[in-house]
Amino acid sequence: MFFTYDQSSVEMRRYYIAGKLISWSLMHGGPGVKALDTTLFKLMCGQKVTTEDFDWHDLPDSETQDKARQVYLCQTQDELNGIQSSLSEWIADCGVPGIYSAKPKDMRRIYGQVIKHYMNLRTADMINQFKDGMNSCGNLWKVVERNWKVFLPVFTNQQKPLSREDFRALFTISWSEEGSNLKDKEEDTIFCWELLLNKIQGGLVAADTVDWYQQTRWTGISRHDTSAFESLLTQRSGSSVQPTTGFTISTTRALDTTPVSNWFHYTAYD
Repeated sequence: MFFTYDQSSVEMRRYYIAGKLISWSLMHGGPGVKALDTTLFKLMCGQKVTTEDFDWHDLPDSETQDKARQVYLCQTQDELNGIQSSLSEWIADCGVPGIYSAKPKDMRRIYGQVIKHYMNLRTADMINQFKDGMNSCGNLWKVVERNWKVFLPVFTNQQKPLSREDFRALFTISWSEEGSNLKDKEEDTIFCWELLLNKIQGGLVAADTVDWYQQTRWTGISRHDTSAFESLLTQRSGSSVQPTTGFTISTTRALDTTPVSNWFHYTAYD
């Protein structure tokens, strides 16, 4: 995600409000943005970032993508002549007047400058207003800048698909007393729970064959669905990801004594 160039929103202080709301959310243990482009976030934090290898596919509109693609792929003098004929004014408006005297070997550097202008310099007023909004709450953006690596997963999407091990680590089981009848039932239940997790990890659970308590049908798991554990976490906690500061409510669970056959129903593919 990039900032939109919108002068009306700047005049209405919308970027300031957005920054302030995000600060409030973080200060109260809530989520961050988790959507900013990683390169943009690093630039916003004053980091030295090369943009010469930035993927032009990530730009938000097709017209800009096409122009950036032509600059990125330019290698020969004929290609450069075509760019100087059709795109030189646009590139110069990006703060790169050197396009008029450029050589083919300069084009990757020019591409990086165009990208940096488009994602950061062009929307500097919007970004600065957003930072001011965050700094209105205890100078939070200054804290972010000093600790940008820590805040990277808060402002950008660094989430990796949950594995079986990641998912299991989120839960702590509260067992009954050793040797009790409940403990025997709990062991049977956990056996089925582990079997279900293994089937999900292997992509062997059908989309509509997982029933939960009171035979409520939940269709969040599909065959070879890489987000199946996220869907399962949503069903159990209401969130598809672990909060940055962890779950505020303990995930320690006392096991239900409902017969195991009523807990898990699933069909494995051959």
